[in-house]
Amino acid sequence: MSKAPETAIIHGVRTFSLSMRWWLGLAFAVIAAATAVTVAQGMAKRSESAFRQEAEDRALEHK
Repeated sequence: MSKAPETAIIHGVRTFSLSMRWWLGLAFAVIAAATAVTVAQGMAKRSESAFRQEAEDRALEHK
């Protein structure tokens, strides 16, 4: 009868360990997605700014 509580404790640790793997993987996936979105937005803003500057420079050259 003394083995039942030990088994319950070990079972609880295994369940928590498996759960932690899923949560850790999910956390890394969320961080990676947020980083990708942030970088994409930054690159879009930079390229739009460069495009507008180039267009302005060309417009001023032809006046």
